[in-house]
Amino acid sequence: MKTFSRALALAFLALFGASVAAETFEGTLDLWIATVAQNTNATGYMKGPHFKILPKTALKMDGGVEGYPMLNFETLKMTLVAPTDKYFLDLPMASLQTPIDKAVVKYKKSGKTDTLGGHPAEEWVLDDPASPYSINLWTTKDFAPSVNFLISVQKSVPNEGLILGRMGKDLVAQGYFPIKAEAKDAKGTVTVAMLVSNITPKKLDDKEFVIPDGFIKMSEFLKKKKGAKP
Repeated sequence: MKTFSRALALAFLALFGASVAAETFEGTLDLWIATVAQNTNATGYMKGPHFKILPKTALKMDGGVEGYPMLNFETLKMTLVAPTDKYFLDLPMASLQTPIDKAVVKYKKSGKTDTLGGHPAEEWVLDDPASPYSINLWTTKDFAPSVNFLISVQKSVPNEGLILGRMGKDLVAQGYFPIKAEAKDAKGTVTVAMLVSNITPKKLDDKEFVIPDGFIKMSEFLKKKKGAKP
């Protein structure tokens, strides 16, 4: 009887746990990232292995492209799209993913909790006395992100951004959704801050993650531009 009761209890807990577990997120989120150099407000689109960052104003990216990036975590390809001149540039994501995969980072729960954007959140902090940076990252389990969207922070701040990317990789794998982060240097100066708000689950059309009709490769655009010169 005890064995049966224990099995029944475990089955109930498993069923209850499955019912409250957050589903893999698909939808949009408002993203704000601030560095010493610039502030960026954008809308993030997340679905499966795809993540698109659509800024309020065009970003200056690799290759002189001014526009927005689309990341594909399945093919490990990053596509930079330039809406004004209607061209795109494909780049491998290895420059972002490889540094993150090279090492692990030590972090721990601080014990602090809060409600951020209406979602229960807990704080994680860097646990590395040798690091010149102090980093905190707040996460929620209301949503389970499908990708580590913190991967690209290292483009703006290489060192602390890399640490955030590594923390993000581990925590996303555990089903945590990053919603707030801050990094400080040895002097206590904030070098990067991030905030995610208005997380909206909804079905997204696959067209959100494809190159718009009529856009050409950057190489073709440059050839046409060069040929048009007198």
